[in-house]
Amino acid sequence: MIQNNSNLLINPSSMIQLEYTPPPLGLIFLAAMDNSTKIIDMALYPEFKIEQYIIENKPKVVGVPIYTVGRNESLKLLKIAKKHGAITVAGGPHVPLMYTMDWKPEEEYPYIDHFVIGDGEYAWEEITKNVDDRKGIIWKTNRKDLPDLNNLPLPAYEKTDHRKYPARTSCVKEWRGIDLTIEPRYSIVFGRGCLGKCSFCSTWWVNGPYRCHSIKWMEKHLMQLWDLGARHLTFQDDCLTADKQAFLELCKAMKKFNFVAYGTSRVDSVDDEIMEAAREAGFYEFSFGIEHGSQAMLNIMHKNSAIELSFKARESCKKAGIYFTALMMEGYPGETQKEIIENDTFLKKLNPDNIGSLGFTMILPGTSLYQKCKNANLIDDSFWLSESPYFNYAEGINNAIIKSEYLIEQQEFEEAKSILLNILKCDRNNVDALNDLGVIALLKNDIENAVKYLEKVLSVDRTNEIALENLQYLSENFKDKLLSLKIDNSDNHNLQESIPSIEFIKIDSFNDFVDYNNRMKNDYLARNKYEKSLLQDEQEFSVRGICISCKKEKDFLVDYLYSSETGEGRIPNWRERLVCPECQLNNRMRLSLHLIEELKHDLSNSKVYIAEQTTQTYRKLKNICKELVGSEYIGNSIPFGTTNNHGIRNEDFTNLTFANEEFDLVLSFDVFEHIYDYKATFAEAFRILKKGGSLLFTVPFDRNSEQNITRANLKKDGSIEHLLAPEYHGDPMKASEGCLCYFHFGWEMLNDLKEVGFSEAYSLFCYSKEYAYLGGDQVFFVATKSKADGKEEIESFQEKLNAQIKKAEEFIGLNQLHEAKEILETILLVEPNNIDSLIDLAIIEIMKNNFEDAKERLNIVLNVDPGNQIATENLIYLYEQIIANQKFKRNNKSSYDLNGSNFHNNKKTISVNLIILNEIDFIQNWLENTVPFADEIVIIDGGSTDGTIEKIVEFNSKKIKIYNWKQESSWYSEGWNESARRNLAIIQSTGDYILKKDVDEFFLEEDYMKMRELIEQDDDCIFCFPRLNFWGSMEYIRKNTEADPHWYPDYQGNLWNARIGLKYSNQSLHCVLELDEEKYTNTKLLNNIHIFHYHWSLGKKIKINDLRRGDLVATEDMNKLPKESDNKLVEKNIINWGKEGIIIAKYEGSHPKIIE
Repeated sequence: MIQNNSNLLINPSSMIQLEYTPPPLGLIFLAAMDNSTKIIDMALYPEFKIEQYIIENKPKVVGVPIYTVGRNESLKLLKIAKKHGAITVAGGPHVPLMYTMDWKPEEEYPYIDHFVIGDGEYAWEEITKNVDDRKGIIWKTNRKDLPDLNNLPLPAYEKTDHRKYPARTSCVKEWRGIDLTIEPRYSIVFGRGCLGKCSFCSTWWVNGPYRCHSIKWMEKHLMQLWDLGARHLTFQDDCLTADKQAFLELCKAMKKFNFVAYGTSRVDSVDDEIMEAAREAGFYEFSFGIEHGSQAMLNIMHKNSAIELSFKARESCKKAGIYFTALMMEGYPGETQKEIIENDTFLKKLNPDNIGSLGFTMILPGTSLYQKCKNANLIDDSFWLSESPYFNYAEGINNAIIKSEYLIEQQEFEEAKSILLNILKCDRNNVDALNDLGVIALLKNDIENAVKYLEKVLSVDRTNEIALENLQYLSENFKDKLLSLKIDNSDNHNLQESIPSIEFIKIDSFNDFVDYNNRMKNDYLARNKYEKSLLQDEQEFSVRGICISCKKEKDFLVDYLYSSETGEGRIPNWRERLVCPECQLNNRMRLSLHLIEELKHDLSNSKVYIAEQTTQTYRKLKNICKELVGSEYIGNSIPFGTTNNHGIRNEDFTNLTFANEEFDLVLSFDVFEHIYDYKATFAEAFRILKKGGSLLFTVPFDRNSEQNITRANLKKDGSIEHLLAPEYHGDPMKASEGCLCYFHFGWEMLNDLKEVGFSEAYSLFCYSKEYAYLGGDQVFFVATKSKADGKEEIESFQEKLNAQIKKAEEFIGLNQLHEAKEILETILLVEPNNIDSLIDLAIIEIMKNNFEDAKERLNIVLNVDPGNQIATENLIYLYEQIIANQKFKRNNKSSYDLNGSNFHNNKKTISVNLIILNEIDFIQNWLENTVPFADEIVIIDGGSTDGTIEKIVEFNSKKIKIYNWKQESSWYSEGWNESARRNLAIIQSTGDYILKKDVDEFFLEEDYMKMRELIEQDDDCIFCFPRLNFWGSMEYIRKNTEADPHWYPDYQGNLWNARIGLKYSNQSLHCVLELDEEKYTNTKLLNNIHIFHYHWSLGKKIKINDLRRGDLVATEDMNKLPKESDNKLVEKNIINWGKEGIIIAKYEGSHPKIIE
């Protein structure tokens, strides 16, 4: 009998399992948090009269776990408890799933006082301690602050009688002298959470990431169980071996006792060492959630596993003498006859000791599979308010098919079609739905779509009688129609002869990348917008594209496995998803093959080494390349250069066993970052390559970093020093451990490759909507071994190029532009960045008045050689010609958009222009005042050597574009040519408006907002702002005099509409904007926005005597500024000071925040 006013936990009878009903371990952990808590397990006593029990014992708090399938019994128990005055608490896996529904649990179940989401120990402790104070609370465990499992008390096993629970039947009857058919099993758990994110399971979502108890805590726990008389343990972890090192330590602790044990794991989380340790610890059986014997089905299920690993796990168990149980699934969406046959063949080959199967696919909330069924209208959230325990996918699909076929009979074609198309959202290969859609198309005389659906059926099931009969009917009755059709059946149409071209951008230095990045700003915005448009709410969707491997158009599968969270929601890991349903290659793998093809490597006649052997990429290449050698790093368990029992070759990339110059091509995809001595791997790749051979690889790459980023150091004693948060990637050979990432590489890596002997090293950037190479630029690296040892070949090649350029220039001189262009474009095919050819092509375009093409050619030159004088001068000439030819219009968009702007959307944009030379003292403050406001910043540098450019790069803003036009002379001296630099900045700007803002000029933050309002209201205008020239300090400004009216208000034409086509006059000292006042008069002088000019105010070290305005300012006079206390000098805020004719005034307003 339970004592009055105690607290009660009830395990519902729905937890009865056919083979084995385990003790309620979760409730046993909760009961340890409160001494007065009792447990009643109705799974052990299903006939127990619980309502009478509650009436007699009046527990204060009653808690019941809710499981999805048995939820109605749990809800009934909670209703009974509330009816008799108890505070009610609902926990268990179904509670967090309730909060994903489109209904509110608090409204549907008013008899529940507390809902507990996640780990419940501390919630139960708080609720039972504060019964009267805490009501109606949703207790939610924060994923980022999960409770430390080692702070929990040992579970309260004394509150249940484990010996009354029946022993679970097993294929193992006896172990270590213990009769397993009668010995009670004690439930135990090592860790919580799960490694996987399978599409049919919500464990990862409900329980969070995997974490386990410490060995010290487990040793106490094992002793507790031994003292209770436990000898037979059942570990309830979903993946007991998830943390290899922790599991090995657990096995050591278990060896101190004489337990026998059962566990569950994943095939990618075990190896020989783990299974041997498990046997010594007393484990007799492990169950593995294999699910299916078809790799295609595993990919659909998001198992993130490979078929080969099942055989590897089976072999490890066999060696250790541990029984192997395969847990399988049947009837999963997407399964066809082909996959069923593959699964049967797989199981025969695997030969497990035992097979467990549910027999059908149960759809549960909180899974991506459930979301797919919702999106297909097969089920909605109201289902979980019904009495039905679960949703049987096969029955749901069957009912939908029956309904659609009834509608077809009633000639309700559109409604039937809608149902059938929804089914295909869940199962794209459902032959019943495809056949019925073919029938609808036939009945509507839509022959093209009828053929499309029926051929799709036959691509899934070649012997399908319905499809064959209907196609026969079509061929007999619509022969002419069929012959006239040019059907592009996307899954069967071979694109071999019409494959679209693709562009790989070659970048071989950080500076080239900066230029490319600036040039691509608008493209990046467009790409980002396009990718966002592809996102769908369901957990899995598809993107159409061409598979280079299959040479067909495909619907590439995308899901949110490895996704990232942003302020705008989840973003798929495009690089590792976009999986082809036929060849199973993802985005990165497909692009790897595409690049090999693009680089003209004849794989059928080449010897190739690839640093992997268990991947889909390896399997695909094996079918193409006769002499393909793959390997994995297995370690010292077998000699290097030999293979294990599974045919996997063991190699150490820092000391390969191959001969010198053995391979034509070396491939490595995301390997080098895991090898601390990565330079040794580069040297080995160079050694084994033939002359003219190439190394093609990928690595984690920070394109914004010039230097490699070291994340961890490997010390001489073998220990690891983590400099950044540890990062582990998947390891096919040690899936449970992962592989430590030592580096994220930067552009320094290209020099590392050249240092070991490669003649050329560069990156290739690629993006393609047609091939669905998405997720921003995909970056690959190529390093080439020279064909020749001497310079003769290079010099001969260059001589030939120069001769061809000279010939083209002769044609230009004769005005034979077509002939010249042909020669120059041929040169660019061989050498894409040949500067002479690019400049000559630009000149041809200028001569033909093709201004846009000319500008594009010249900008390519400046990307290659930022200081190229010829390209810069031609750009300025081009700009002047456009203005002279009146290509701009005042009241609508220009007929020729010089700036190439595609910003014209709802809000206008501003490009800020700046010219600099050694501005280290001002640049940091200027950037902080400018970058948050600007849409784009165009900087023309005259060759700074004082660290200014480094400061700008360090600021790391994607808004900034830097162009280097080295200046031989200093500021405001002969040859400085300020106007040319300002005009170049205008040319390179892409915003709707241009703001000229010098490095010593600043604005108040609120004035920036005023500018935004101005340009939205006034489309074509030059805005002139008064300038506050601070003099000597930030307290005084210099004012105009009759002799020198350039101080205050000193209106400056700083902001204007880019389409007006303004340019600066050709002056070295303070050039001004040229404006044809007869054509243009829209100029506004504003007094509510001020330019803060600090050139003469921030101290001697900042250009105090550079004579910019010709003033002979004595340094000693600058130190004689009046103080506020000097009343004799301060009269009416006007002061005659220093030299005759200089007037300053006290400034009492605020300054920009960065200056203050």
